[in-house]
Amino acid sequence: STLERYDGAWSTLTSPPEGLGLWPGPAWVGDSLFVIQNAKVFEYAISTDTWTTPVASGVANTQYSQNAHDDAGRVYAVESDDPHRIVQYDPATGVVSTFDSGGLGGYVYEPRVAWDSVTSKLYVAPSYESPLLFAFDPATGGTAPRATVPNEAGDGDGSGMGDPFCSDRSGHLY
Repeated sequence: STLERYDGAWSTLTSPPEGLGLWPGPAWVGDSLFVIQNAKVFEYAISTDTWTTPVASGVANTQYSQNAHDDAGRVYAVESDDPHRIVQYDPATGVVSTFDSGGLGGYVYEPRVAWDSVTSKLYVAPSYESPLLFAFDPATGGTAPRATVPNEAGDGDGSGMGDPFCSDRSGHLY
């Protein structure tokens, strides 16, 4: 894996300490990028161009999951394997927690996650090729289904969420 930065021109930065596989999708918290992957938590310090592994083992497999952070700086990803739990890492305490997701509809592949500050919820699209959408509430640990992505005609379910997925943190998902 390589890491590069664009500021008018591309610069190669320090590579991660090990390959991060597919779709590492980091979460930006403060001066760092965090990636939950390979059963670990990785941190890249932007100001010093250095990588550390604050949690070196024991984290649920979140391969292919996008990462996102909440307003308190906690980082989230979705477990790739059944039962597809929500994985949370708190950089302030170093604690990794997992939460029952209810299975997220039973099919999880390349899950998308985005935090919304208005609702204080993590939104989870369990697969880019599925129209399902869920909201996870870290205050209660509960996960609830939301409206599915509509088809182009607006009269039924669409074919999927698609690859791009984000929140403006103001009540809107894209």
